[in-house]
Amino acid sequence: MPKLIEKIKSTGSKIRELAPGFIVSQKSRYGMHNWLVVIMAICFIILVYVLASRHHYRIDFTENKEYSLSPQTIEVLQSQEEELELIAFFNDMDGAKSMVAELLEEFSYYTDKLKYRFVDADLMRSEAIKYGVKDSRYGTVVIQSGDKRTDVLRRDIISTRYSGRQPSQEFSGEQAIISAIAKMRKEQTTKLYFLVGHGEKVIGGRALDGLSTLMESLERESYQVEEINLLSREQVPEDCGVLVVPGPQKNIGSDEWQKMEKYLAGGGAMLYLLENQVPAGQKRFFKQLGLEIMNGIVVEPGAGYSVARDFRVILPEFAYHQITQKLMDTRQAVLLPQAVPLKYDNDQDIYYGGTLLQSSSKSWAELDLPLKRILGDNTFDEKRESIGGHQVAVALWRKKPRGHSHEEFIESRIVVVGDSDLASNYLLEIAGNSDFILNSLAWLAGEEEGITVRPRDIRKHPVFMTGGQSKFIAYFVYLFFPLLILVAGGVVWWKRKSL
Repeated sequence: MPKLIEKIKSTGSKIRELAPGFIVSQKSRYGMHNWLVVIMAICFIILVYVLASRHHYRIDFTENKEYSLSPQTIEVLQSQEEELELIAFFNDMDGAKSMVAELLEEFSYYTDKLKYRFVDADLMRSEAIKYGVKDSRYGTVVIQSGDKRTDVLRRDIISTRYSGRQPSQEFSGEQAIISAIAKMRKEQTTKLYFLVGHGEKVIGGRALDGLSTLMESLERESYQVEEINLLSREQVPEDCGVLVVPGPQKNIGSDEWQKMEKYLAGGGAMLYLLENQVPAGQKRFFKQLGLEIMNGIVVEPGAGYSVARDFRVILPEFAYHQITQKLMDTRQAVLLPQAVPLKYDNDQDIYYGGTLLQSSSKSWAELDLPLKRILGDNTFDEKRESIGGHQVAVALWRKKPRGHSHEEFIESRIVVVGDSDLASNYLLEIAGNSDFILNSLAWLAGEEEGITVRPRDIRKHPVFMTGGQSKFIAYFVYLFFPLLILVAGGVVWWKRKSL
């Protein structure tokens, strides 16, 4: 045993003589370990960077998905079959160039049919002359596909909006460019006729209750829009894709009703937006179609939704339909102030009917809203008023054989909404109002592929809370949170005192 120990010591001394660098101090070993960790971390970061550059994925935590492409944009890009070339005429001093570049780069992740390039018109005058881009048109994006071409101007990419007296500029590049691409693919443009002559909302009106914002949205969707007064027409024009009646305040004449009935019987489509005071003639017309326009205004005072002090508003629930399906999938909401309750009778077998929007079980049809608003009375009168689950938007459709043929059919479609204010300038772009109106028009025109959720404007959106939610936040901020701080301070004071 002593000889073995002596041999081990002798061997160890020889090793130290031959390889002194292998015998290191404990401090050196820790240093080597740290360097090894650093090198592994750098390798890991490089690996993540390489994978991220090849596989694009990001998460948008904003409530309105402001930094994500909309479902409509992705659908248009992924369904693109022909080659697209986008030439963006921007110089380096233009602040919009970086935003457009980032947008087009993101477009390219969803299709390999899209190629784009930027041209500085000041440095490459020949390119500008070739595409007819003059000094006044800098900021233009030229889109070409085969022998088709369309130009998206700077005023469409950077839109100017007015809030009171102060104009503000907003980047609307996604809406403008995708709408232009969709327009190029559209073989035939649908024409919308807006009825006038009965106190309807004005299609070009820029007042709060006007429809100029809707007009801009319709142009982006490639619709042609024209006003029509049926008193001066023999019939609804044959090229009418959808007849829109935006909140008539006066009775429509019997001769006009006959023209509208004839148009619908021939396979027409109509979007009818009601005012809260519905004339008797309108009620009689829809009664013949199996739809009863009931008395009163749908209210839900307990919910506490409000965008102004002089009326109640509701956030109705969606019912399943082609128009509402994608709105339901993306958890959108529709805002309706002073909606008229509707009731469709399926037993009449005139039109098939389906609910689009329905108020909650806590709502009721208020008959004395002006008086109760003055008195501050929000109670339900069970003897006179009907409670719960009122239809506030319905879709009606009918198919009948064309002549004696059993293979060809004439289909008529109608959408009736119990409130016209959701299409007005001050409410259209709140929540899902715009998508609901545009999806309704797409369904009415038989363009179901146009039913989607569209690109969002980057702007501030109000938050609507129920009365219970408002109370919870108030109690938390003014009672619970201060009390929590007081208790925490008391605990700290008690512990220090006991030391």
